[in-house]
Amino acid sequence: MITYFLLAIVIEAALGANNQGLTVDQVTALVMLDMDDNHDGHVSEGELMLELVFRWDKNFDLQVSQTEFVSFWVQTYHDDQATTAAFFYNLDFNHDNFLTTDDISHHLGVLDPNGDKQVSEAEFKHFMHANIHYESN
Repeated sequence: MITYFLLAIVIEAALGANNQGLTVDQVTALVMLDMDDNHDGHVSEGELMLELVFRWDKNFDLQVSQTEFVSFWVQTYHDDQATTAAFFYNLDFNHDNFLTTDDISHHLGVLDPNGDKQVSEAEFKHFMHANIHYESN
């Protein structure tokens, strides 16, 4: 029994905190596909707000609670709850336990360092690597 437990810990450490063994880059690609409604390879501020706030707001109060975010992210992208909660904390700029358009707006400067009002996959990948820490890819 102890051997099984230790093996499970080693496998989880090797795969990272994603329950399907996806890397940050693979999760980033999936998130970009979901956000890029017009399929132009870039995500606008509107697409970002639509995906991360409005689509995930299950009770229609114009904010996404940590519970809503973690539940949706884990179900969709298969990261574990602790990793997802830490990511939510990084997104929740004012740390009120709700993700709002104000929180996302705060991150736009980091997400879009060249200021073209479009987030490329490379820009989003950089943001994800800085905010999700389960492996080095």
